[in-house]
Amino acid sequence: EIISVLSSGSAATVYKGKQVLLDRFVAVKVLSFQSIFSRDAMLRFQQEVKITAALDHPNIARTFGSGTSAA
Repeated sequence: EIISVLSSGSAATVYKGKQVLLDRFVAVKVLSFQSIFSRDAMLRFQQEVKITAALDHPNIARTFGSGTSAA
């Protein structure tokens, strides 16, 4: 469930959401339409996902997954 916009830029928008089944708040990052057609932007995003998934600290949001969705 999307609750609100946390941040928005030229490359992506980050939303505050709630994972209803697990009753927890999450951040959902959605790449802009222009970014999904940029090979460099997609490679940077994939690298960001790998790096953040490896981090474990109470002040850093955890990465639960990534993927694509047809809207």
